[in-house]
Amino acid sequence: MGTATTLLVWTFGAWVLLEIALVLGGAGRGGGRDAGSMRWMVLCVVISFLVGVRLAQQPDGALPDPGHTIWVGLVVLWAGLAFRVLSILWLGRLFNAAVVIQSRHRLVTSGPYRLVRHPSYTGALAAAVGLGIAAGHWTTAAVFALGWLAGLAYRIPVEEAAMREAFGRAYDDYCARTRRLIPLIY
Repeated sequence: MGTATTLLVWTFGAWVLLEIALVLGGAGRGGGRDAGSMRWMVLCVVISFLVGVRLAQQPDGALPDPGHTIWVGLVVLWAGLAFRVLSILWLGRLFNAAVVIQSRHRLVTSGPYRLVRHPSYTGALAAAVGLGIAAGHWTTAAVFALGWLAGLAYRIPVEEAAMREAFGRAYDDYCARTRRLIPLIY
C-alpha cells in the first residue's frame, strides 16, 4: 500500500470515528425536533458509501492518472474535513448533532457561518467528493455527494424550522443574506 493510499485509509477511518462520535454525542437529545432526520442522514450516507465503493471497482467512471488523482482527492477531502471541524468548533457548546435548541442558545452568524448557514455540511459534501476522487472514480464521487445531499434535503429543513421557531425574524434576516451550503449559489 502506497503512502497516498495509507493516508486515505487513515483519513477515512478518522472521519468515520468523527461522525460516529457526533451522532452518538447527539443521540437522544433532540427533544422531538429531529423528526428522524439523523437516522435518515445516516441511512443515506451509508447506502451511498456502499454503492460508491462498488462503483469504484468498475472500469467505467474511472478518472485519469490515478497517481495524481488520489492526491487531489486527499487535498479536497482534508479541506472538507477541516471546514467541517472548524464549523463544529466555532459553535462550541452550541453544537449538537441532534436538532435541539439549548437554553441560552444564540444565533451564530460569524466565522464559517458568515459564509453559509450549514458550513459543517458544506465541509462534509466537499470531503465526500474528495473521497470519491481519491477512490479514482467520478461516479463514486457523485454517489458519495448525492448520498449526503439526499440526507440533507430532509435534514436542513428540519433544522431550519427549529431555528426559525427559536429566532424568528433574526433567523429570517440571516437566511436572506446567506445561502445554505454553497456561497452565492445554494
